Amino acid sequence: MNRYPKATWRPGPEWKTWGATNAGAGAILHSMEGYEAGAWGVLDSMSQASWHFSVMRDGRVFQHYDLNESCWHAGGKASNERLLGIEHEGRTGEPFTEAQIGASVALVRWIAAEQGWTPERGVTLLEHREAPGANTTCPNGRVPWERYKEDDVQIRQLDQAESIAALNKAAEVHGKAINDNNGFTVVEVVQGSPVPLAPGQRAYLFVTN
Repeated sequence: MNRYPKATWRPGPEWKTWGATNAGAGAILHSMEGYEAGAWGVLDSMSQASWHFSVMRDGRVFQHYDLNESCWHAGGKASNERLLGIEHEGRTGEPFTEAQIGASVALVRWIAAEQGWTPERGVTLLEHREAPGANTTCPNGRVPWERYKEDDVQIRQLDQAESIAALNKAAEVHGKAINDNNGFTVVEVVQGSPVPLAPGQRAYLFVTN
């Protein structure tokens, strides 16, 4: 089974899947055009509508089907057997929250690593409206695609005092203190961390001089 470690398992009806193994060649991002309770009503209903993941405005992630299962989220049958569906809570005109962006980007990068592809807009990452056979405007301009770029990392260099404080904090984990920079330049990641961060966490890069 392919289960995202940070997701709550909330299965969708099995009858909405069929025997074809999902190729997992990319992901399609959707807008729920509604909120959590309404999404579960649709998922549990007798309509075919179904998808693999839901990302909520507070950053919670739910998984409904394994990565190798095909379900009905994107246009024609071929798209549904090739791509994974990720729904995002909210409506047209509501931008993703910061928690939602962080959770969605982390999820996409995990899927990419699991399936062996690189996140690339228009190739492995599509909007629902771009899927062959789709007749929709979803996700209605809500996806901040610039935040999904692999190289979307911004840094600021720390001064001497901040560097020592950051190094000491890191060293506490290993049971020793560091009294100087030891040949490192220290920068703090302020956007687009290369690893998923929980709210309130910070990432530091230690670069040799």
